[in-house]
Amino acid sequence: MKKRGSIFVSEIVLAILMLIIFLSFSSFSFTGFLDVGKIKQADAETATLSGLIAQYKLEIGSYPSTLNDLKEKKGQYGPWINEIPKDPWTNQNYSYSFNSSKFIVYSTGPDKSSSSSIEGISGDDIGHVGQ
Repeated sequence: MKKRGSIFVSEIVLAILMLIIFLSFSSFSFTGFLDVGKIKQADAETATLSGLIAQYKLEIGSYPSTLNDLKEKKGQYGPWINEIPKDPWTNQNYSYSFNSSKFIVYSTGPDKSSSSSIEGISGDDIGHVGQ
């Protein structure tokens, strides 16, 4: 009887260890799954903003000075959007800059650090460069 009890305890310990191992692996893949969703969200939202910025330039003749300009009416044009979407990693506005001939709108990505410039998207940033 004593031997049966020690086998039962070792089976429970083994089951707990297997559960811990399973949960540690599943948490890593779940985190990766969330990042995939955020990447797709950032790509779609920056594509939308890119299109709206291009439309703004076509109608107004210059790029908006900030993304918030897209929410305002300018003469007979606008507003182009009611609410500016937020970067899924920082919960702040997407990064945006422009010069006389092109613009960039992007998310800083999972590392929350800007690697991009008006010349293009780099690092783990997600976004679009437009004209």
